[in-house]
Amino acid sequence: SLVVGVFKLIFVIIGQCNLDRYGRRPMLIGSITGVTFGLMLLAANFTMVSPPQWLAMVSLCVFVAAFSLGEGPVTWVLISEIFPLSIRSRGMSTAVALNRMTSGTVAFSFLSLAKLLSTGGTFWLFAAVSGAHLIFTLFCVPETKGRSLEEIEEFLEHGGGVHVAAAPNEIHADEDGPPILDHPAVRYAASR
Repeated sequence: SLVVGVFKLIFVIIGQCNLDRYGRRPMLIGSITGVTFGLMLLAANFTMVSPPQWLAMVSLCVFVAAFSLGEGPVTWVLISEIFPLSIRSRGMSTAVALNRMTSGTVAFSFLSLAKLLSTGGTFWLFAAVSGAHLIFTLFCVPETKGRSLEEIEEFLEHGGGVHVAAAPNEIHADEDGPPILDHPAVRYAASR
């Protein structure tokens, strides 16, 4: 556990130092990709009949390093930037509560899932969820680096970051702006 702790410390520092250099979105995408790969390695380790002795430690270090590089620090910065000022305190407290509830659910359900799916199967499930997280991030999370909070709010009010496939008549574009999804949820968010 000392090796894993050292990896975590090193990569948290690297992540924090490079957040403004590379941007939130690229670091989050790279981090989620690494987390997914680490989970896949862990799943393979627990699925193999006779895995190499080093595989569990390497896969755990990959997971912890990737998480600490982006998902850990970027998540907190991003949620502080994407909520409009009028609901920022409620939005952040809800996001933090959901984050903690999700972490608790993973911790409390792990043994039950391992009993039901096997330990390898549970890590394959976690890798699949992480892959879905990657897809969501690729299509729905905007870059906020170098933008003021007002610019981010305006961008998101106009459908920025939402790249959902829709019927052709549901997408329109402002004269000089990006395409906007004409959907009740987007209209509601824009009216707030």
